[in-house]
Amino acid sequence: MIGRVLSVLGWVPVGIVFGTCVGTLNLVEGVSMQPALNGSGDAQEVFQRDIVVINRAAFRSLQNPIVRGDIVAIRDPEDRRRIILKRVTGIAGDEILPSVDHSENAMKSALSERLYTVKQGLLWVEGDNKNASIDSRTFGAVPRALVIGRVDAIVWPPSRAAFLYPKPDYSRIVVEENGLFIPKQTP
Repeated sequence: MIGRVLSVLGWVPVGIVFGTCVGTLNLVEGVSMQPALNGSGDAQEVFQRDIVVINRAAFRSLQNPIVRGDIVAIRDPEDRRRIILKRVTGIAGDEILPSVDHSENAMKSALSERLYTVKQGLLWVEGDNKNASIDSRTFGAVPRALVIGRVDAIVWPPSRAAFLYPKPDYSRIVVEENGLFIPKQTP
């Protein structure tokens, strides 16, 4: 009996190292990342919480940098005890229009709004469900040091199991053309 307990305890450091350096499974809370995570957001759908794989090692190498469209797990800048999941919508050098409204009137007023340039070492992150997300539009760009890992897959429920690939949203990024700031076109 004591031998079995010691055998199991021998694996505890392996589990700790794996969870700290390689990856973890996490339960997704809230609706800020719908429809990508936690269902479609359809009122008829029964709310299900997804379990996702957070790859802690993926972006630490130069071959796998964080890119626009990645869903990342970050320490909440307003409460470092919490981990939040958001999509990267701006990387270093991007000029972001922080407005939530994408209407024509809002785009015309973009000239009077101050554009935010994402500085080196920072990321602009937003939830997919803009109406239910507290993100960089509220707390500003986040230091890359707060990134815990990239969300690579949904593993539960089985009906939603899938790998997650970057889906960049260029509607928030603007470029200057002939003195006007216009939304960047999708490459």
